Amino acid sequence: MNLDEIRVEIDSIDNQIVELLCKRMDMSKKVAEYKIKVGKKVFDGAREKAVLDKVDALGGEYGRATRLIYDTIMEQSRALQYPLVGGSLNLKSEPLDPDKVKKIACQGVEGAYSANAGAKLYKNAEIIYCATFADVCDAVEKGEAELGILPVENSWAGSVHEVYDLIIERKFHIAAAADAYISHNLIGQKDAEIGDIKQVLSHEQALRQCGEFLKSNGIEPIGCPNTAIGVKKAADSNDKAVGAIGSAWAAEKFGMKIIEAGIATASRNVTRFVAISNRFYIDENAEKVSIVFSLPHKPGALYSVFARFTAAGLNMSKIESRPIKNMNFEYLFYVDLIGNLKSRETQSIVSSLSEELSEFTLLGNYEEKEIKID
Repeated sequence: MNLDEIRVEIDSIDNQIVELLCKRMDMSKKVAEYKIKVGKKVFDGAREKAVLDKVDALGGEYGRATRLIYDTIMEQSRALQYPLVGGSLNLKSEPLDPDKVKKIACQGVEGAYSANAGAKLYKNAEIIYCATFADVCDAVEKGEAELGILPVENSWAGSVHEVYDLIIERKFHIAAAADAYISHNLIGQKDAEIGDIKQVLSHEQALRQCGEFLKSNGIEPIGCPNTAIGVKKAADSNDKAVGAIGSAWAAEKFGMKIIEAGIATASRNVTRFVAISNRFYIDENAEKVSIVFSLPHKPGALYSVFARFTAAGLNMSKIESRPIKNMNFEYLFYVDLIGNLKSRETQSIVSSLSEELSEFTLLGNYEEKEIKID
């Protein structure tokens, strides 16, 4: 046979495979109808393992490939069944009116970037200032604040791992998020010039983001718990040699001046903040879903989950792996998906993972806004 003849034969086989695959999916619907009648869950691990072992054996030298293909077929069968049967996902939620939020908790002092972001998201809220990220979580847990505003990621410096760990460990929900376009400023005493500054105080993330500027000007970076705390300490020092990196808001609050604006290495400096809550909210304009899960130790486990996202047409915008405490080389995966739980595809994939994975948490389905912080 020449190549054209081989391709004709392949096309004929493909047509038969597609026809049989459609018939199999129709049978999956009938299985769903039966499960509805008897109250049975969609996922039947023992049955799926038996089918996969059988096709692996039947596949002979192509057993591994056959098993992989059938694993995908069965995943798609389950995806078809979940909306019909109704998954185990609890979608009880309530609306959140940003204008009615009364108190929010932020790390740092007046002038902190998180407080600035929180004020833009919840304009009528009183801000409670906390010393650490953990203290912000404590304030929310105790009901002292309705929401906590925490930074989780910077476009240049990367993730704030401590915050991800706190969200996961304390099982908070994410009520909203904001991508804050931040202008880092060199701040000093009213009579200081750039040549006077020998040290700057700021949070380690801000120091990294402005590292090239500091190096080129021979300025020593000194770490602080928060950018605004750095500005306050510099102001309290009353020393022209001590400056800070922070916001224009912080400079004004503590009677300092901006010596040079926009000193970050990256021209587009974006920090992502999230609003954490004890309650589960779904905004009408929600377009991002955040989930956390662990996976069994078997080949292709992570690939299998990613393949489901692709098959459902869901774009994965972030993945972050975090070690599980007291368990060697065991990880939790934090994933952001673009989607709304009102859509059939999104609800199906979240329901399936919720039912099938031993550890799964739906953190939230929320709107992510863009704001600017000077």
